[in-house]
Amino acid sequence: MSKYRYEIICLTCNERCLNSRRNGKFCSPKCKGEYMMKNDINQRKYSYNRQYFSTIDTPAKAYWVGFILGDGHLRKNGKSITFTLASKDAQQLYNFIDEIGGDREQVKYRYYNNKSCLSIDSKQMVQDLILIDVPSKNKSYTAKPLSLPYQSAFWLGLFDADGGVGIYDGNIYIKLCGTKSICTGFSKFLGYGGRYIYKIRNCWEFKKSCNKDYKKICRKIYKFNIQSLERKKQIFERYKNGNKMC
Repeated sequence: MSKYRYEIICLTCNERCLNSRRNGKFCSPKCKGEYMMKNDINQRKYSYNRQYFSTIDTPAKAYWVGFILGDGHLRKNGKSITFTLASKDAQQLYNFIDEIGGDREQVKYRYYNNKSCLSIDSKQMVQDLILIDVPSKNKSYTAKPLSLPYQSAFWLGLFDADGGVGIYDGNIYIKLCGTKSICTGFSKFLGYGGRYIYKIRNCWEFKKSCNKDYKKICRKIYKFNIQSLERKKQIFERYKNGNKMC
């Protein structure tokens, strides 16, 4: 045996083999990749709570499930969650990384399209989200309301991701875009019985003026005191305070 090669037992396949590194643990890159995936080991320098979504036991967790259902993407490799948001909403990504105990330097800015991005590498998180029916593909056609605790927080997360609120000619409007199932669920949650759902090209939208109901809507979607998208909440506050221009 060459003095530059050492006999090892691969940690994945348990086969004896030669490795040129004294501290080598795998017979091939394939075996190393399988081991890393099986044990959900992140090769990067970042760390966070990979069991965050294992149990949805707080309003904040329900909120982030809703936000991921709207604006997050579970990558096809089954190991990462990604976000790409307008830079004006970058604070959302900082809020999420703080919530799971990560590092804020993971949030990246793309100058060419003025977007803020975040990628979380964790097979455990992806699997836990899939187990509660967050789609891993074709989300625009398959997303549906999820039966989770803290429904108000869940719908607030979806509203912050895919919803909108505005004031036009003194009237306040609220809307949510998504699948027909999502829009119908939101309508029922707000007390409108599945009405005010419209098809717009290939997607659906719930839209309703809520001059008389805006206080009730605020109580429903802001039931829990959790971090959420501040700019939408401020529009409700502006209408409440009598500023009809927005």
